[in-house]
Parts: sequence; C-alpha cells; structure tokens
Amino acid sequence: MSDPLPKTPKGKLARLPAKLREAVCRRIHDGETAGQILPWLNALPEVIKACETHFEGELITPQNLSAWRMGGYQVWLSQRDEIEATRDRARYSLELAKASGGNLSEGALAQVTGEVMELMEEITAVRKAGGEIDPKALVAINKILVAARSRELDTLTHQLNLKKLEQKDRELALAEDKFQIQFVEAFLKHLDDKKAREIAESGVHKDIKMDQLRLHLFGRRPERQEGPP
Repeated sequence: MSDPLPKTPKGKLARLPAKLREAVCRRIHDGETAGQILPWLNALPEVIKACETHFEGELITPQNLSAWRMGGYQVWLSQRDEIEATRDRARYSLELAKASGGNLSEGALAQVTGEVMELMEEITAVRKAGGEIDPKALVAINKILVAARSRELDTLTHQLNLKKLEQKDRELALAEDKFQIQFVEAFLKHLDDKKAREIAESGVHKDIKMDQLRLHLFGRRPERQEGPP
C-alpha cells in the first residue's frame, strides 16, 4: 500500500512513521497549536529516535511544524476531502440502487452500487475539469439499474418455481401417505378374511392374484360415466 502523506529527505516530520504524521495532521485539523502538539510529539520514542538518526538529536521545532502545515498537511487535507467525496458517492450510489432495484439481494446490491459508483466518479472528474456531462453516462447508469432489477426478477421467478415444485412434492407425499394408511387399514380389516387367504395361497399368476386381492380389498371401481354426445 502506498504512503498517502509526502516524505522528503529534509523534513523532520516527513521522516516520522505514517501513523504519527497522520496523528499530527489530525491534531492540526482539530485546532491544536504548536504549544500543544510539540510537547506531546517530541516526547515520543519514535520521534526521538528519528531525530537522533537524521538530525543529530535536534527535536521538532515550531518552524518545522509550520512548514508541515504548508506542505504535508495540505496534501492530507486534499486527500481527506477526496475520501469524503468518494464516501458520499458510495452512499448516493447505494441509495440509488436500493430505490431503483426494489428488493435486491445483498450481492446484487453490492455489484450495482460498485458499477454506479464508477460512473459517478467519471462524472465527477468531468465536472472538476469543467467539461459537460455526457448524457450517455446517465443512460448507462439507468441501464445498470434496469439490468440488475431484471436479474433479480429472474432469480425470484426461479425461487418461486422451486417453491411450487416443493409444494407438488409435498402434495404427492401426502397422497402416498394417505393411500398407505388406507391400505394398512384395509389389510388389518381383512387379515382374518378367509377369502383373502384363499386368493393369497392360490396358485394363479402373481398379476392375477394381485388383481383379485385388490378387487377383494378395495372393491370394484365405479364405471366411468360417458359424457353427453
């Protein structure tokens, strides 16, 4: 990862670790004066070591801090503003994706937000350069949102179809359970039935035996009524 704050061979503050330079910038941003910052800073072991190594033990002075205010701190400010602007674009992209995408899943929402944010950054860069926004960029954002919604609808349709299949499977299972219960009840009822034993023990073909048992246990099916001509 690249170091976001500038370092030069001569500056004392530039020789400090990145976390300390970041802390100094935050203190300056919070309005602390040199009289507040320097006693804290010059007491840190990392600062003492850096000053001994590169500046013969001379600690950081108000002049050093003033130079940092005009240099490194200004870079930090501009980068901080850009980070905030990026976060704002991300929030806007997320809100736009949510509003246009309806009930988008988390994965789809993240993808759409990223794509919209890329276009928003391009639009922002054009604005900063004083150029005019290409209407095609707005059309592209709209296409991204429409495509995402379409994909989500396809997913929801697929999930609905799966639920319908599961419902059918449950209905078939219930029907099978019902038949098995009826069969067991009928079998128990006719367990001591002499006729059933005679059929079961007869020497006829298995298919014929099954038909005879089914007819004996469940009765003859009603004749199918013919409809009107």
